[in-house]
Amino acid sequence: MQQLLDRKLKRLQPVVLDILRLGLYQIMFLDKVPESAAVNEAVDQAKKYANASAAGLVNAVLRSAVRKKDELEQPADLSTKYSHPQMLVDLLRGYVGEENLEAVLKADNAVPETVIQINTLRASGKQVQAALTEAGAVCREHPWMPDCYTVSGTGNLERLEAYQKGWFYVQDAASRLAVRCAQAKPGMSVLDACAAPGGKSFALAIDMRDQGRIRSADIHRHKITLIEKGALRMG
Repeated sequence: MQQLLDRKLKRLQPVVLDILRLGLYQIMFLDKVPESAAVNEAVDQAKKYANASAAGLVNAVLRSAVRKKDELEQPADLSTKYSHPQMLVDLLRGYVGEENLEAVLKADNAVPETVIQINTLRASGKQVQAALTEAGAVCREHPWMPDCYTVSGTGNLERLEAYQKGWFYVQDAASRLAVRCAQAKPGMSVLDACAAPGGKSFALAIDMRDQGRIRSADIHRHKITLIEKGALRMG
């Protein structure tokens, strides 16, 4: 933002700085908000919450951003560039090393793929892949999680026959990995203390071959219904 201003950021009213940041976010990162609408809305906010002078500043800065957005220099520090607190950046650096740090931060901001887990009590991965391919979707095996596929082009997943039959459920690979690490076995009693919408509970049931007891809890009563419906769908 400093590249678009002729004064220091600290000289701006906090409310004006917030309005500029929101407007810049819309211009730089959102593709469903027209740039002109982002500018006009920010100007109206400045008039309402600050004053006419501030509105003129907001208008000038954001219109300049629209013109120059492809020319602006990226922030030098990774914390600002990828919108991660410096403490988190430092923590990740210790785990993944300097050579992998930027890639991890970039991936953390990316739109995640849709990932499904196979209910192996009812179908195999190949069966599900064939069914989704026939329905016009793209379905690929996950690179490191067994019985896990990335999908795209599915439309509404709930309309698919394979979904209605309970052959799969939606859950990211990292969540599935957490259940694998628990090493649940048939006959165990397991507590899922924060269960809704139920993905980890379903994964536990699959790993336990549907033998044993799982108590699935959540602090929101209406979310318990989601777990019950999912369990019923997948048997």
